[in-house]
Amino acid sequence: MFPIITHGSSEDALKALRDNGAAILRDPDRTIDEFVSFTDEFVDADPYHSVATGERDTAGAEGTNIATVNKGVGAMALHRESSFLPTQPDVVALFCERAPGRGGETTVCDGVKLRAALPEELRTFLEHEVLVWRFVMPVERWSVIYGTDRPEQAAQRIKELMDRFAPTATYDFAFTDDNELDGTYRAPFVSPTFWNGVPAFSNSLLYWYHNQGPFIAKRLHHVTLSNGDRISADVVEAIEECAEKLTVGMDWQRGDIVLLDNSRVMHGRRAIVDSQRRILVRLGRYRPETTSSV
Repeated sequence: MFPIITHGSSEDALKALRDNGAAILRDPDRTIDEFVSFTDEFVDADPYHSVATGERDTAGAEGTNIATVNKGVGAMALHRESSFLPTQPDVVALFCERAPGRGGETTVCDGVKLRAALPEELRTFLEHEVLVWRFVMPVERWSVIYGTDRPEQAAQRIKELMDRFAPTATYDFAFTDDNELDGTYRAPFVSPTFWNGVPAFSNSLLYWYHNQGPFIAKRLHHVTLSNGDRISADVVEAIEECAEKLTVGMDWQRGDIVLLDNSRVMHGRRAIVDSQRRILVRLGRYRPETTSSV
């Protein structure tokens, strides 16, 4: 289980992320404004592109970049948030505004432990392979995440963001006549973690493989191996079998913040039974001045 920190500071949170990849910060009196001020201490928050297309709703004050989690009620497979885009965050911060009576636990799996637990032959294969994501975004999406509806400005922003992931990941893109952003993101199955460079299996393969429904933009995605082949069911099932043994469910209490190091820990959820559950999400990149002393 990941550490539970009562009334912790941002320094406590950063140390937990460095050492464990995730942490629960518990304070039943915490408000959404306090959630914002706490995460503002070490994260620059980014807008969530799926708000523009109805998969999530905005929440909180204008400009805070808070959204609801995916509005579906089904279980969601483990994934690295936005692992197929240069906007993938360093930190996923979740806040419990209303705890469910039952069901709806957030699931978490440490990708460092998962990589080590994979059968040797499969681990070797994955460590020498690349996931190739093609994600075609309408202007409603890309204008939100890049802060402009002008292709030339978005292109410059993409290049700036990709500096974080080069040379292990690449992103080739073009704008179509319909102003869609047609991008191909190539990244390894196993990649180094933010804090110490330890290899971790942290990506969105399992999420893409399983999820369907009105609040999943799977129709926009296409994913293959480096040679263009689809990822076989045998590979997915073997990864899932190992991941299941390492996955823990986080039971929510009101006021909880769950922090996840997106480079190391994948997250998902169990099916929502209690419709009163309300979990909010804020995504962002570490501020350099807050990580240098940890």
